[in-house]
Amino acid sequence: MPNLFFDSRFSTNALPLSIAARSHWLLIVFFAAGCERSSGASNETLFLSGARKTVERQVAPFFADDGEQSYTCCVVNDTNETISGLKLVASCSCTNVSLEKEELGPREQTLLHMRADPKYRSGPQSFHCDLFIDREHPPWEFTVRTAIRKRVTLFPGEVHFGVIEPNTQATAKVVLELYQSAGASWDGPTDGSFCAWPGDQIKTSIEEVGNEVQADGTTLMRIRLAFVLSPQSANGRFESSAMLHYVQDGVRKELNVPASWFVRNLYTVSPQRIFIGRRELDGGSIERRLTIRRTDGREFAITKIDSTFPSMNCSVTRQESADQHEIVINVPPLADQPDFLAGDLTIQTDHATQPGLVIPIAAAP
Repeated sequence: MPNLFFDSRFSTNALPLSIAARSHWLLIVFFAAGCERSSGASNETLFLSGARKTVERQVAPFFADDGEQSYTCCVVNDTNETISGLKLVASCSCTNVSLEKEELGPREQTLLHMRADPKYRSGPQSFHCDLFIDREHPPWEFTVRTAIRKRVTLFPGEVHFGVIEPNTQATAKVVLELYQSAGASWDGPTDGSFCAWPGDQIKTSIEEVGNEVQADGTTLMRIRLAFVLSPQSANGRFESSAMLHYVQDGVRKELNVPASWFVRNLYTVSPQRIFIGRRELDGGSIERRLTIRRTDGREFAITKIDSTFPSMNCSVTRQESADQHEIVINVPPLADQPDFLAGDLTIQTDHATQPGLVIPIAAAP
């Protein structure tokens, strides 16, 4: 039987009206039936004649924990020849692609299946694959563009208070974003139970709560939080964490919030270590002096001095200003000590939370 669609001798103009109408009707059904399982419209079909090289589809946002997403695209061989050896190449390992048929006869069609894994992704995303028919022709392209949401996000993900001067406070602000399903209700967070830090160094307050209804009916809540730090330790780097409690879709959940800060030294000591050389060991008593100063200019007192170095005597004198002291160290003759000697000098002040100042001391044999 002659091919009514491709033989010019049997054009629709030469056919009786009833036959021509049935021919067009069959042609329409042929294309529609093959693409009805595809989520795209006819303008999202890959025609292998080259009339259309690219299909791009914009889909609604979804959540990362929704799991794998599936998309299809109709592929049509609209040429007069059989095309075999169709090959798909995905853009990344997060995308799996397949064809129901890898060989298409003239006017035959198949479905391209794309499965995208949103794990570890967020924000605007695209999933892409190339369809090759041979090495000579550029590939046909199928791209799905979307946005992947996280159900809860903290900006920034860690609270940094930065470098803090002694006896001062520091404030860090973060924004908690969380999505509520359509129709879900929440009375709102409270300062007392929202985020409780260990001890009482960090206090939490809620500055602002905003709601924004999305196109898909979900509600995006933005909660601006302020963390106020009153460090109890006087100097050094510190880290802490707390569990931030929130309610999402009626379920109580929690999110770990890490925090870090650095407090400048409250005291400076000069020199920072003491060394006694060999020549000094053969003489009489050896004297060393340490100067301790408080960086904020406040008055202080030295309450205790401990030493792990043998036979050491120390005395304290206040210098011209109340924020500065001098420690005089006397070490007896060490000529009879055959071995290398080492120890520490630990100085305590009247600052209750200030750890002891440790000065290493060493003597050569």
